[in-house]
Amino acid sequence: MDEGIELAVSLYNFERDLITRRETTTQTVAQETEGNEAETQVDAKPSSSEALQNLSNLRSLVSGLEERVWTYGSETRTYPSLKGLIAQLALNNRAGVMSPMRSAWYFANAFMHYRDDPELANLKSSDWVNLGRNFAATSMSVFYEDNRPRPNREMAWQLVTFLQILQKNGKTFEDVGRNNVFRIYKILEHHLGETEVKDLMTKLGEGFSNPEKYFPQYVRQSGASETPVTVPPPTSQDVQAMINDARQVSNGPPKIIDSSAIGRLQPPERRSLQPLVINPGQSAHILEGTKAARSPTYQGNVVSADVAYERLLAGYASGEVPSPENIARLIVSLGHSKSKPKIIRCYEICNEVLSSLESNKTWQASAWFALEDAMVTALAHCGDMQAASIHRSRLVAQGSAPSANSYGALIANIKDTTDNASVAIELFEESRRLGVEPTSFLFNTIISRLAKARKADYAMLLFQNMKQAGLSPTEITYGAVIAGCARI
Repeated sequence: MDEGIELAVSLYNFERDLITRRETTTQTVAQETEGNEAETQVDAKPSSSEALQNLSNLRSLVSGLEERVWTYGSETRTYPSLKGLIAQLALNNRAGVMSPMRSAWYFANAFMHYRDDPELANLKSSDWVNLGRNFAATSMSVFYEDNRPRPNREMAWQLVTFLQILQKNGKTFEDVGRNNVFRIYKILEHHLGETEVKDLMTKLGEGFSNPEKYFPQYVRQSGASETPVTVPPPTSQDVQAMINDARQVSNGPPKIIDSSAIGRLQPPERRSLQPLVINPGQSAHILEGTKAARSPTYQGNVVSADVAYERLLAGYASGEVPSPENIARLIVSLGHSKSKPKIIRCYEICNEVLSSLESNKTWQASAWFALEDAMVTALAHCGDMQAASIHRSRLVAQGSAPSANSYGALIANIKDTTDNASVAIELFEESRRLGVEPTSFLFNTIISRLAKARKADYAMLLFQNMKQAGLSPTEITYGAVIAGCARI
């Protein structure tokens, strides 16, 4: 097992250095000019998008190796040596691979097998940071509000043991890395409760008793550390419907595309060649820019979608990005302000994030549906109905359907023409055929469209259907029905 890890590390370092050299070197070529030979410096580096694609391919290879190591180790009940374990975690970090939970549990158990090994005293600071990253990955689902597990003490014992090993070897939170401190603390807080975690930190002593001191700066400034992770932020029905409907099972695996209905994707702005890493703290940071749209009653500090967009670009430049679901939410928020260029940029970044999820096909597929559905909603609000319809067709082609929120946006933004009511009816009936569960927003938009087109009979029929579906009519609904009756 150790030999395989050592070979993989050598291969990765060789290939990555080769990519880097191609990005930074030039070559001299001879060119003939008017019968004379002249030496001209020609830039020999490939485009940044090509380099990033090559790095993504390397990351996939590292993910495959990691899966083979933990699968073989689990089947044979063996572990790599301490040296091999540290090498594997360092390789994961350099390649930007976030271990899936089962893999992280295996490597965490492997490390605890060496908890009394005297060689722990010789570990470098980067080794402890990589270990912290792996232990945090044993319960990363705590940070994904759409799939957050119930509190379970059994999910916390590995992290508690890791902190005890840290303390025994004279290490503190300062040696683990700020992002990892935030993740570990929030995971423990979720599974054990705030009071018990504070008692634990006090018992571990100085260097642990004030964990907020070691949180990343953007977490401390945003106030995310003050929000208990066990209480998910409120979500409007429409936004929640977008995520739920987008996660229907497809007839086949979606392809990560390199073009969009809004035009050929441009190569991403030049950034660090560090691989992208999905950072839960960054997700919470970006999520602030969508809270107002997701819950009008939210009373906390809310930043604009434009500020959240700038945060996304800053994190992307350094290789840290939010989850693709949160980028999708940001796209919807930008759609309400009709910021089409920013929507396009978010879409480009999110596709690159999706490409980094090759080791987690389930997450990649569900996030792809959320992204495409968000594009339908956002582009419809921008008035680009042709582009929105193409993204809608992509979802249907994969055996899913846009959410009720997206259909509502499409119907609400149909251009005023003589046949706009017919188009609205066609879209609404399509949502029914595809099994989309309607919402008040969808019914309100279709009833309003029919009322304006003097189709009061059909509007009244849908009004009755709305009540039969258990949805309470709103002021908008009654206003549309009354207006329709007045036009008869």
